[in-house]
Amino acid sequence: MTKILIIEDSAVWQANYRTGLPATVEIIEARTFEEGRTAIAQLATNPTAFDIMIVDGCLYSDNFDTPPLVEQALSLGFKGPIVAGSSNPTLNEMLMQRGCTHNAKIKESVLRFLRTNFNIQ
Repeated sequence: MTKILIIEDSAVWQANYRTGLPATVEIIEARTFEEGRTAIAQLATNPTAFDIMIVDGCLYSDNFDTPPLVEQALSLGFKGPIVAGSSNPTLNEMLMQRGCTHNAKIKESVLRFLRTNFNIQ
């Protein structure tokens, strides 16, 4: 079973991911910075805590505040895909510069991007 960590503060988008991803995917939700930090910290003792990360650019503000979460995952040896999934294409580009490995371009494309690039049906 593929495990996806979704770092996203919007309840609407978390629901979209839950309904848009198949039941064969385990979704790990992180709606706050601290929840993201806690979920990522699991990599220290469980390198397979999740297989894919989806990262929004901003949590509960217009501040670009998620790059430290990407950096934390990389520092703990995460080798899986890290998808920049902000609704703001500029923030996605900035996330790419900070360590994301894939750019979904805009949030509305994340599910299609996962299906196309990672064969999640």
